[in-house]
Amino acid sequence: MTYQDITTYNSPNYTSGRPYGIHYIVIHWWDDPSNHPMFDAVINTLCNPKRGASAHYIAEAGRVACIVDPDDRAWHAGDGVGVGSKGNDKGIGIECNPRQSDGDYATIAELIRDLRAMYGDLPLIRHRDCSSTQCPGTYDLDRLDKLARGLTAPANPVPTQPATSGTTKLEVDGSWGPLTMKRAQEIAGTTPDGIMSGQIKCDANANIYAAQWGTGGSDWVEWASKHFGITDRPRNAGPDFIRHFLIEMNGYSGNGVIDPAPSQAVKEFQRRLNDGRIFN
Repeated sequence: MTYQDITTYNSPNYTSGRPYGIHYIVIHWWDDPSNHPMFDAVINTLCNPKRGASAHYIAEAGRVACIVDPDDRAWHAGDGVGVGSKGNDKGIGIECNPRQSDGDYATIAELIRDLRAMYGDLPLIRHRDCSSTQCPGTYDLDRLDKLARGLTAPANPVPTQPATSGTTKLEVDGSWGPLTMKRAQEIAGTTPDGIMSGQIKCDANANIYAAQWGTGGSDWVEWASKHFGITDRPRNAGPDFIRHFLIEMNGYSGNGVIDPAPSQAVKEFQRRLNDGRIFN
C-alpha cells in the first residue's frame, strides 16, 4: 500500500461479529465541505462513546485510519443492527474527505482494492442507499470503482519532496486543504504535516480548510509573515496576514477574506506551489 495505514485509534461504537456476512462497501463523506471537517476531528468524533456512531475507515489523500475492525459491525449507516441491514450489518463503511481531490480518490480507490482482495468483489453503495441522508454528497462511485479496478501500482498521492519537475502536481481547485498546505510547508522547509496549526478563527481565514483552530500558531505562517513584514502575531493567519496574502496572490486585498473554494487567490497560490515557489 502507498497510503499511511493508521491503526492507533479504536472506536467503542460497534457490534461484534459478522453474522450476515460482508456484501457492500458503503461510501460516506465526513460532512458538507462548507463546514470544514478535518481528518483528526472526524476520528475523535467517531471514537467518542457519546456519539453512538462510527465507521470502519476514515480516509483522505495519503492516509487511512481504521477505527473499527471490518470483521465487526460499525454503526455508520443508520439502518439498524441485528436486522440484516444493508449498511451496518452487511457493509464496510468508509468516511471520505468531502473535498474530493485527486489524491483523495486515489487513496480511497486503493483502500477499496485492498478490501476487495480480502473480502471479494464488493459493490460500492452510498450511505443514502441505506438511510435518509444526503451523504456522501457528490462523491463519484463510478470513478472510485474504475480507479480501484485499474489500480495496479498507484503513485503516492501525497508528495514528500518540494515541487520539482518530477513531483506530482497539485490540483488547482482553489481549495486550501491539507495537500496545498503540505506543499507550501515543503517549500518553506517547515514541518510538512498539511495542517496550519493553532489558528484563531475569524472571517478572514475561515475558508482555509487546512487550518486547525486553537492557539500557538503555525511555523509556516511565521515563515510567511517574515516575507510580509508582519511582527504583530506573526504565527497567526489573521486579517493582516490574509490581506498581505491576497495582495501577493491577486494584486489587491479585495474583501479581505479567503473566499470559499474555488478561491482565485488560492488557485494562484497552487499554481505557484506547482512551480516550486510561493512569492514573486
